[in-house]
Amino acid sequence: MEKITWTSRDGQHALAAWVEIGIGGVIWHATLDGRECGGCYGPGTVVAPALRSMGVVATIGRVALTADRYETLTAEAAALKAEYRQSPEGLRGQRRDLVAAIRGAGDEAWAARERAFQADIGGIPSYDTPKVRAARAALVAFDAAHPEVVAALAAAKAADADRHAWD
Repeated sequence: MEKITWTSRDGQHALAAWVEIGIGGVIWHATLDGRECGGCYGPGTVVAPALRSMGVVATIGRVALTADRYETLTAEAAALKAEYRQSPEGLRGQRRDLVAAIRGAGDEAWAARERAFQADIGGIPSYDTPKVRAARAALVAFDAAHPEVVAALAAAKAADADRHAWD
């Protein structure tokens, strides 16, 4: 994304803001007179009435954003996220999230079984809960829609096995 640049109200400072994909999500950056003064995973909220009265709706570090700049950066961040989600790395991340959802649902089922066992109420719940089935179905649907991700993971697993075959 290109930087949004402007000058301060008094005309003495050059400001810039932009967003980019980083590890863990979209990173919002801002510079004040060419020095980076903010890099975060989302803009800060403005609570000071004096800033709100000047039209400031968010901040990145020490750089204040008006509504139009904030909306522009938010739209760019959403576009970057959408683009990233369709990249090979983004698709692997989506699959990883689905696998984590299966594990989380399984952990919840295990905890429910353990509580029932400890309470000695009988009728121990199954591990195969509707939440687990839904999470597995979502993974199956994702794998069917993106066979290239499954193939890349299988190739990486095979290469890893070959690399460590004689360890």
